[in-house]
Amino acid sequence: MKLAIMQPYFIPYLGYFQMMNAVDEFMLYDDVNFIKRGWVHRNKTIINGKETYLSLSLSKASQNKKINEIDMHIEAKWRKELLEKVRHRYGKCPNYSKIQPMVAAWLYNGSSHRTLSLVLRDSLIDIANYLGIPARISLSSCTTSNQNLKGAERILDICLERKADTYINAIGGQDLYDKADFDKQGIDLYFIQMNHPSYESILDLLMEKDKDEIKLMLDDYSLL
Repeated sequence: MKLAIMQPYFIPYLGYFQMMNAVDEFMLYDDVNFIKRGWVHRNKTIINGKETYLSLSLSKASQNKKINEIDMHIEAKWRKELLEKVRHRYGKCPNYSKIQPMVAAWLYNGSSHRTLSLVLRDSLIDIANYLGIPARISLSSCTTSNQNLKGAERILDICLERKADTYINAIGGQDLYDKADFDKQGIDLYFIQMNHPSYESILDLLMEKDKDEIKLMLDDYSLL
């Protein structure tokens, strides 16, 4: 079984979905500390020539809380404002009428359970389904029992718990994980690298490109 573990992000870049497409189970690492100015709840875009953020509004977000402990802000104003930003940025894109309702569903369906972790999970599942990515998407907070462990030790323990024989990590993890440690447990460790790096958010691609073209891009990576 091939496994990848990543923090959940809001409309992340293509490489995130390449990793998801390369595994059988993609675990969202949501019981780790939230980073307030990180990328879990926001991403950048350009509107009228200016860099701006598409951000989920959070209630009492703190770096002392785990991602799965943070709620969405219940008031509706920010949802309308975010959708208006999406319209300004993507309204003339060829796929706007197909993709905009998906984005709206993440925001308004999320208001019923209000949890950041679940809203992110739902958005990533929707994108995966749209692109035909077959990986099972799970939450570490719901499927693991080793929250007492940290760093590489915990990742390796999750692999053993999930009976993974292959673990695939983002290329940035080369300094964090040692292939020898995984090999001792009978687990192959690989790092995924985009062949043609693109740091556009997946929303840019969904709005602009044909679904079949994005599917071809999902396989354009190397395992190191």
